Amino acid sequence: MELTKQQTTELKGIAILMMLFLHLFNKSYMDLFQPLVFVRSQPVSHYLSLFCDCCIAIYCFCSGYGLYIGYSEDKSSFNHKNRIRIFKLYINYWVIIVVFVFILGGLVLQKWDYIGGFWRIVLNATALNNSYNGAWWFLITYLLLSFLSPYIFRLVEYTNKYLLTGGLLIFYTFAYFQRFHGYIYFDNVILNWFINQIAMFGICLLPFCVGALFYNERIFSRLSIYLSNKSYVNPIFILGIILLIVIHGFIPSFYIAVFTCAGFIILWSQIKNPRWLDVLFLFFGKHSTNFWLIHMFFMTYYFKNFIYSPRYVPLIFGLLVVCCLLGSYIVNLIYKPMLKLLKI
Repeated sequence: MELTKQQTTELKGIAILMMLFLHLFNKSYMDLFQPLVFVRSQPVSHYLSLFCDCCIAIYCFCSGYGLYIGYSEDKSSFNHKNRIRIFKLYINYWVIIVVFVFILGGLVLQKWDYIGGFWRIVLNATALNNSYNGAWWFLITYLLLSFLSPYIFRLVEYTNKYLLTGGLLIFYTFAYFQRFHGYIYFDNVILNWFINQIAMFGICLLPFCVGALFYNERIFSRLSIYLSNKSYVNPIFILGIILLIVIHGFIPSFYIAVFTCAGFIILWSQIKNPRWLDVLFLFFGKHSTNFWLIHMFFMTYYFKNFIYSPRYVPLIFGLLVVCCLLGSYIVNLIYKPMLKLLKI
């Protein structure tokens, strides 16, 4: 009765679609798109994009949840499997750099200034810098979470869960204010880089650990047992998700994203979706890494005017999804044979 691998992949599919919607519509619509429905002088897309800011938290939750299952089932081989998984992510990332930065950006669009010099290439290739693509900020944070996951999971196992959650919430609060308000600032570029990485790590650590705690405490199993004989679960929980969207509309701060994430996952996990919807989210979940790493090339760096050209929110969103899907298939045509060649 815990989340299956398929369900966590579906959640990643939902999260990546949220990310696309967030990045498309969390801005002024003037000269970009034409909203059709307004609430309190703001387009409905504005409120939906606010709720979608929990996309990273959902991804971190699923990662912490899934990795903790692997860790608890086979601790002896966890580190080895983790290193292979990280190496595969880097290969995927390097393929995208070659295809979208050097081939598309350089050879096709002749944006050689965008590629830059040797150190710009090296820093982006190692993920220490995200000047090629703003959405890549999460890569170094995710790698840190993965590298440190065995130590994080020991804390989850042996620390009082209330004490751990309280400490993580304090760290999350510090990280949030540092990330978005920058109270600590140094004249030194390297020191600023480190403090920014700590802030981004702190924002993602809380949902990552909450995911592990949910499995450790068997939260979904307990919830499933409690709801097993209850009626009207689907409509009540769907209304619950709508209520989360409304609440975030009244509290627009990113700070509550980790809470809307937990609420959404709890509610979504107990909703019985039609089969076609599960298949759809599963499909996008399998492409989620590529979508994350390439979507801003289409909507920001190379083809912004084209992506927003349909003018209406559903058409813009659909166009970006189609472009990302085509890009993902192109990346996989190179990435998957490379894995077979390397035998990993």
